[in-house]
Amino acid sequence: MNKKKEILGIFLSIIFLFTVFFLVFFNNNFLKKQNFSEESKAQNIFLVIDFDLGEKKYFELELENNSTAFSALQKVASAENIDFSVDNYEVGVFIKSIGGIDNGYNGKYWMYYVNGEMPSVAADKKNVVSGDKVEFKFEKSPF
Repeated sequence: MNKKKEILGIFLSIIFLFTVFFLVFFNNNFLKKQNFSEESKAQNIFLVIDFDLGEKKYFELELENNSTAFSALQKVASAENIDFSVDNYEVGVFIKSIGGIDNGYNGKYWMYYVNGEMPSVAADKKNVVSGDKVEFKFEKSPF
C-alpha cells in the first residue's frame, strides 16, 4: 500500500511539473508575441522645435503607424499647449506659426526636416518611422 502511494505521489508530481512547465512556456511565448505585436504598432519619434532665439524644445513621442511629421507636431502641440497655425493648400499643409512666432518675422520661416534633410513634400504628406528625428526650425529660407 505504501509503495502504491509513493508511485502515485511521484506520478502526480511529474504531472504537476509538466503542467507548470507547459503553462509557463506557452504563456511566455504568448506574451512575447503580444509584446512584439504592440511594439510593431508604435513608433518612437524624436521631435525638435527650434525657435531660433536660443530656445529649442525636445520631445520623444510615440505615434501610431502611418504617422506624419505634421501629426507629430500636432501631438506635441496638443500635449504641451503650444499654439500653431497652418495654411492648407492643394499640395498639403504648410506651417504658418508655432508658439506665436509667425512666418516672415525677421525674414525667417518655419521649415521642417526629417533626419537632417528637408523633404520635398508638405509636412502632412511626409510619413515618419520609428527612430526618425523631425525638426521644425524657424530660419531663413534657402529658396
